Amino acid sequence: MEKSESIVKLSKALVKMQSEMGAASKSSDNPFFKSKYADLNSVWEAVAEPLHNNGLAVTQLVGEYVDGTQSLETVLIHESGEWISCKSSIPLAKKDPHGAGSGITYLRRYNLASLTGCLSELDDDANAAADPKKRGKRAIVPTDGAEGECTPDEIVRAKELADEIRTCFIVGQSETSRRLFYDDKSLTNECKVLIWKNLKDDTAVRSKIKKLQDEKNQSSQ
Repeated sequence: MEKSESIVKLSKALVKMQSEMGAASKSSDNPFFKSKYADLNSVWEAVAEPLHNNGLAVTQLVGEYVDGTQSLETVLIHESGEWISCKSSIPLAKKDPHGAGSGITYLRRYNLASLTGCLSELDDDANAAADPKKRGKRAIVPTDGAEGECTPDEIVRAKELADEIRTCFIVGQSETSRRLFYDDKSLTNECKVLIWKNLKDDTAVRSKIKKLQDEKNQSSQ
């Protein structure tokens, strides 16, 4: 973390801001841990007015993409000119515009909440970090993203794939259902979220393909 020479005024404003700020609403579903988490919009809704009321502002600068890793700098600025900033980066599982967009969204959400002290359940990796029994062994369903971040084609494709996964399960081809969801490298995280949501009433399907993926992960260790 970097900061201006003095952050006295900023610190006082931040303390007051946090006393006025409520927790970000957990409006998005985390299907793997059966919980909800606060997405980027929810975090912004929680911090925007308290920031403004206390002479604070946030700017987020997208950094360079280097060796499959995307970086982002978040700066908290006080009207006095004092500031603090933090930089972070994340390796991208999918090295294309969709993967970059998902990574940037994650960094924006995580850094904004961290820098302002906004309470929320940030993401599925927070749960995995808290429970080592689940980290690296369980089949994780991506949760970063929503319909608003998908293209119309992806929304249609997600519905079609959900129907195909459901049909394969019904006819006894559960392994094919698993492969359609977990092994298709062309699917973005956002598209997988939509597929999972389209299967929300098919708990048997979701449980089965997760179980099969868990078994596959275990056998590969």
